[in-house]
Amino acid sequence: MIRRDLRGLKQTREVAIALGGVDQADGAAKVSFGQTSVSVTVAGPALPKYSRHEESDRCHLEVEILPSSAHDMTYLPTADNFLVTEFVRRALSTCIPLEQYPRQCISIKVLVLQNDGSLAATVLNAAMLALLDASIPLRHYLAAVQLVTVPDLQHTDNSHILLDPTLAEEHMAAVKFFAAFVADATLEKPAWGKVVAEEIRGEVGLEEYHTILQEAQTLAQALSRTFHDAVASKFR
Repeated sequence: MIRRDLRGLKQTREVAIALGGVDQADGAAKVSFGQTSVSVTVAGPALPKYSRHEESDRCHLEVEILPSSAHDMTYLPTADNFLVTEFVRRALSTCIPLEQYPRQCISIKVLVLQNDGSLAATVLNAAMLALLDASIPLRHYLAAVQLVTVPDLQHTDNSHILLDPTLAEEHMAAVKFFAAFVADATLEKPAWGKVVAEEIRGEVGLEEYHTILQEAQTLAQALSRTFHDAVASKFR
């Protein structure tokens, strides 16, 4: 199978990372996978703006995903926005020691500059890098991966796994999968590679699921090295 952008089935798009550069934020990151690009800012831990966000035993984690323009509401359907927001919040809650900051708030704001597929993984990866840029202590680091399966047009009983899918590839997918993995280079398996959050859309058998998971873990490991190098280059 030949992908429209001529990538291999297991090849990601070019990854671009920029840390910091936002004076009003404690941490910031801009991450692009091909044409998909997001900018994330982190503020806090700090006292929450609204009393309803004050929790007596833990820090409130706020995640908000916004379009780059108030007039552009086609970047992500409402249902998908909620799904991605909850996926990011659930994954980050596993690595931020929220119980250490009771009655405070960490605010993560995501600006979607362009969505050409794999948005959930791009958002989570950018949020993780923004937290590192803010020097917020973490239990572990995460790497997020997105992939799809598409039917083999020549052999209808088979399917292909595509890593880092574009929006067009997502639209023709039989199965959509995105997950967050523990990706701290200082940890060894089984801690390394543990799934902390995942979403699956579509019907998938147990054998196919394990194949998808293995491909995703391999990609997460490669991405974690890229993220490590980006952070190290800034603080070197």
